[in-house]
Amino acid sequence: MLSPAVGIQRDDVSGSLPAAGGAAGENGADPRHPASTSDNATAQYIRRIICAQYTTAGTSKVPNVSRRLLLLLLLSGLDACNATTPYVTTVGVLKPGTTLTVRVADAPSNAFAPAASQRRDLFTVAATALPKAAVPPPPLLRPAAGGLVVTAPNPLAALLVRVPRGVNLVVESRHGDVNVTDITGNARIVARNGNVMVLLPGYAQAAVGRGSLTVTMGASDWPGTLHFSTQHGDVQLRVRANVGFTVHLHSDDGTLFTDFGLRGVSNGHSETIDGSVNGGGARRIDVEAASGGIQLLRLQPQP
Repeated sequence: MLSPAVGIQRDDVSGSLPAAGGAAGENGADPRHPASTSDNATAQYIRRIICAQYTTAGTSKVPNVSRRLLLLLLLSGLDACNATTPYVTTVGVLKPGTTLTVRVADAPSNAFAPAASQRRDLFTVAATALPKAAVPPPPLLRPAAGGLVVTAPNPLAALLVRVPRGVNLVVESRHGDVNVTDITGNARIVARNGNVMVLLPGYAQAAVGRGSLTVTMGASDWPGTLHFSTQHGDVQLRVRANVGFTVHLHSDDGTLFTDFGLRGVSNGHSETIDGSVNGGGARRIDVEAASGGIQLLRLQPQP
């Protein structure tokens, strides 16, 4: 659940810059801006304000040639702001064991751990508008049973989510690639159109409509069966080499490959592998591809 002591902080182009010399919190920080708001974040905030306001800069006293040059510079700067700078950033607290659910209509989505300068219990949601498009309303955030739901119903250039330590992630994407890297919780991804890449020390599940699915997971244990599937796209799954589990791989129209020493059967265009790895056990992995190949590969521990 959201911590009422910290709540949610949103910086956007309609906001105001924190007053200099305001009340200081821990380490001299403004209490309205959590520890994640470093000097670099403040600089980014200032850039957002500039991006929103500089087109109103007065030019009445600038000579014609200089005015035209200034306008060209401002327009080129506006393109850069729209292309790379989030128009809204929201920061708040989520406790370990909760779930952050992200629902995306049309945007590439990236989920990472908190930045090095952030506290580990802080989440971040940052949305970047499409170039030369009207800035949409900010993503909607609402508390839900067991966590927080983020909804981005409008097309975006990018959606960045930082997931606190021990918080699980659910992403439901209608259109756009999904990338989940190095979060400490577990993940479940559903993507209708877009490639999905997951790299995490825990475990994951994913279903993709049209796009490839690449998952590397470091978990040595998980509850029950993990499901991975694509309708139109290949699947590559890497699992720790020393973990025991049973596995089912099936493609209606594609080839199967594994370096776990399992054998399968084929029937026309379809191929199936059923077997046990390292003695099997209660853990199970099920991978299905309607049209695409499947690779189940050993993830060797690093020395």
